[in-house]
Order: sequence, then C-alpha cells, then structure tokens
Amino acid sequence: MLLTRLRFLILIGLAYVALSASLSTPVIAHDQLLSSTPSVDENFSDAPQEISLQYSAEVMQVGAQVLLTDSEGGSFAVGEPSFDGTSVSAQITDELPEGAYTIAWRVVSSDGHPISGIVPFTVGDAPHNRDAASKADGPVEAAEKPAASQTGMNPIWVRTALVGGGGAAIAFGIYAAVAMRKKK
Repeated sequence: MLLTRLRFLILIGLAYVALSASLSTPVIAHDQLLSSTPSVDENFSDAPQEISLQYSAEVMQVGAQVLLTDSEGGSFAVGEPSFDGTSVSAQITDELPEGAYTIAWRVVSSDGHPISGIVPFTVGDAPHNRDAASKADGPVEAAEKPAASQTGMNPIWVRTALVGGGGAAIAFGIYAAVAMRKKK
C-alpha cells in the first residue's frame, strides 16, 4: 500500500514538473518591432505614401501613435493608425519634399505595456539625421528608453513562487511517505 502511495506521489510530482514546464514562457519580454516600411535608414527616390510597422505579436488597438517629422523638427500629417494582425499602418497624407525624416511610433504591447521607437529614412539625396527624433513634438519617446513596468509586481515572480511552493509541497509529501515507510 505504501509503495502504491509512493508511486502515486512520484507520478504527481512528474506531472507537476511537466505542467510547470509547459506553462513557462520561453522569453518574458514585450512585443518588438520586427520590420517597417520605410525601414531604418532606407532611401527613397519618391516619397513613400504609407508607413507600415510589423510587430512580433498583435498589439493592442488603444493608444497607438505614429508621428512623422523632418530633420528640422517639422511635423507632417499622418492618418490614424489601422491594425491588421501584427501590422500597424498609417497613410502619409502630406507631400514629403526631399530630406531626412523620422517616424516616431508608440503602441501598447500585447502584455499591456507601452513600447516605442524611431525609424529614420530619407527621400532623395538628403543625408540621414538621427537627431530629428529629439526635435519631434509629442508623447512618443525614443527606442533607447525602456518601457517602464506599470505594475508593482512582475508576474514572473508570482509564477516562480507558485512553482517553487508547489514543488516544495510535493517534495515534502514524498519525504513524508518515505519516512512513514521506514517506520513500518
């Protein structure tokens, strides 16, 4: 009877480990910009008509912003962002003369945290100007600034505590079963 209990506890322990491993995520990170059109430092002979941003996962459809500025900090009109799966796009509604431009984007990641970045590009023979993003007016921040956590506790710590606590409970159960077996 005791051997059956011990086997049962070992089976439960193995099932717990398998379940814990299947629930863990390979990378705990915010979504990322995978590609864009225009792409970083791309040069166009004719001005693009649309901005397209491809992310690693579907972003939330709230709080998205796409701004377009030139090297002097002047703003150019961009339509409202539209969402299609992992893609966010916006029409460029102003004519873009030859020059250096920066797309400043900000979206809410699928985990609820804001992410942002910049994409510099040029039209014509203009030199690249990465300082244009710092002159842009608006709430979009440069990509070098990490997104701040908006919660007081990171969910990974909760998961770690639950997995650790469950593992400890199983280990104690196995220990108790072995100790009871030795007494008999």
